[in-house]
Amino acid sequence: MTEVSATSSLHALRVPPQNPVDRTIVDVSVLGVKLGYPMLDLLYVLLATARSGLKLQRELALENLALRQQLAIVQRKTKRPRLTQADRAFWVALCGLWPDWHNALIIVKPETVIRWHRKGFKLYWTWKSRHRGGRPRIDAEIRTLIRRMARENPTWRAPRIHGELLKLGFEVAEATVSRTMPLRRKPPSQTWRAFLWKHLEYYHGSRTHLALGKDTPDLRQRESADGGKVIALPMVGGLHHRYTRRAA
Repeated sequence: MTEVSATSSLHALRVPPQNPVDRTIVDVSVLGVKLGYPMLDLLYVLLATARSGLKLQRELALENLALRQQLAIVQRKTKRPRLTQADRAFWVALCGLWPDWHNALIIVKPETVIRWHRKGFKLYWTWKSRHRGGRPRIDAEIRTLIRRMARENPTWRAPRIHGELLKLGFEVAEATVSRTMPLRRKPPSQTWRAFLWKHLEYYHGSRTHLALGKDTPDLRQRESADGGKVIALPMVGGLHHRYTRRAA
């Protein structure tokens, strides 16, 4: 009776052909009734084998290697096999070579392997950026002297300070001097109005004119020869100077 119903079901599922080739929908449950469930298991095995045959030889080799490595861990003579650094390194390397590595992983979770990979990446860059020596650090005395020279001489640059240090008996590279010198901020530039006003002050109060009998428009006072030491006063931002005497 069962075979008759199965045959009737197959006839009922026959689709009218739309082309010369007949198309038939096969119901797996009907095959299970007719062939039995052991035959279905065999069918699944055959399908898995066919699928494996379609895989690349490289993927099969990597999958085989992953399974063998896990089997070797389980067969260790301990109650609870523990993973070694070599085991962790194996899976970290495998996850970079094989995209489907997580499908063959059984002993740990994929998130654990990803955590191992991040830890190894961090350790690698820590080792990569380690201190490898180099030039010895300069003494605090030389460092203080370089900054003092730079502060007391605003126009001096690294070559000039380096030359002074060599004359004083200090063995130091010019690049070290340049690196040790403090950063100098450029003073804000004055406006054109301020520049012209200072130039006007110098023109009227300090600069002598041939047309005025070598005097200034504001009648600059003449100093005596024994009035003291001659000094220079910068004018117009150092563009010009006014010379006068200062009492000792």
